[in-house]
Amino acid sequence: MYYGTIIQTVIMESISTAPLWGTWKLVSCRLRTISNEGVESFHVGPFGSDPLGRITMTPDGYFSVLSTSTEATSQGHISNWSTGLAEDIATVARPMVTYCGPFSAWKEGQDSILGIDVEVALNPTLIGVTMKRIWTIQQENNRILLALKGKEQHTMPNGVTGQLELLWEKIL
Repeated sequence: MYYGTIIQTVIMESISTAPLWGTWKLVSCRLRTISNEGVESFHVGPFGSDPLGRITMTPDGYFSVLSTSTEATSQGHISNWSTGLAEDIATVARPMVTYCGPFSAWKEGQDSILGIDVEVALNPTLIGVTMKRIWTIQQENNRILLALKGKEQHTMPNGVTGQLELLWEKIL
């Protein structure tokens, strides 16, 4: 009998990033949850019901994202960002997600994975982390749509935890 350690190998097949190149506009963001009974439900995501965001992915393999909520951008009473009150700045900055770095794509089983090696981020805990997203591209009514699903769980401020699903429309 063998009592050694079992090592699971994940075969990662590199795939072309060409379908991802361009600039994408955030169309929707929702949180998918599954109850203990197996019931799937969707909740408004962290960027609210009318999210604002852009992703740019370049042919030389660089990724940049900026996302926020329109509710945060309506906080127009900050006349000077560098001298504004900390609580006013936090109201605007807390819902914002922004990071950049080199990216690559590969297959893990049936899933296409997008990996971003974060170099710079508003949230410093992301720096040095590889963000991984499951991605698919579809065409719908003359629009090219990119669906990104988080591989890790996301917890909303209200404590609800699930998988983020973001839908982006190619604009450039």
